[in-house]
Amino acid sequence: MIRYVCILVNTTKHLTAYLAFVLCCSLFFTTKAPAAENLPPDMARIFIQGKIVVAMYCEDFPPFFMKNKQGHMYGFDVELAFDIGRKLGVDVIFKREAGTYEDVVAMVANRKADIGISAISRTRSSAIKVNFTKPYITLYHAMLINRLKTSQMKSGTEWLNSMNVALGVVTGTSYVEFAQHDYPNAQIVQYSKWEQAAQDALKGKIHAAFFDDISVLKWVNEHPEEALYINGEILKDKQDPLSIAVHWEDRHLLSWLNLYIQSISIEGTLDKLTAFYLKGDEWKRKD
Repeated sequence: MIRYVCILVNTTKHLTAYLAFVLCCSLFFTTKAPAAENLPPDMARIFIQGKIVVAMYCEDFPPFFMKNKQGHMYGFDVELAFDIGRKLGVDVIFKREAGTYEDVVAMVANRKADIGISAISRTRSSAIKVNFTKPYITLYHAMLINRLKTSQMKSGTEWLNSMNVALGVVTGTSYVEFAQHDYPNAQIVQYSKWEQAAQDALKGKIHAAFFDDISVLKWVNEHPEEALYINGEILKDKQDPLSIAVHWEDRHLLSWLNLYIQSISIEGTLDKLTAFYLKGDEWKRKD
């Protein structure tokens, strides 16, 4: 637990007094892991091994998971994972072997990790392999749209579902499935990196790049000089709930995690994490 507090405090010298107080208090309220006797098998496994193994995508995805200059992990999902470990009274081990977000789900399905916390969208194809908790946060679908290439298009998003439209998505993400479902007539162009899709949208090689609102707004904010050429549009009618992936047999663990998410929602912890990581810039001040 001391390691958890140190990582978060080292992430920024400008944490609010409230968050600092919460982190310090957590030293004194760490849950002691119960004896594994007479527990459901999935919970007993975690307490016996004394740790919960979390599958996470191999590359940083700010503000959900990333490393600071000292190599310490932090971010929305990282704090969530550490808090789960603290509440259970076990260590948290991150396994960042997944080359795609689909691989994160596969790691959980193949018992290479206990859970997956990695900005994972709930999709029908993934739900065949694993169970998902209730969402801990909901994002929205969004587009980076080339202004010149789409200047003659009708308003709204109906124009996207056309054979003449090229739509860029990142391979191995839920947005491949979202695009295929919502825009079945469009040409779906897959990229290994979001930045590649965004650059091709800027250059007019594709009509639009399709991803979550956090990624799209981040790109727009980092490239204000491109505002004349590209437009960021959030699709408020298309939600992207993020959940924790759990092995289909681990039903008691799933139930516990759902109770945990409900509790931190009621307590306001999720609102504070959202305000700090998704609505504020304080987390960017890394040591």
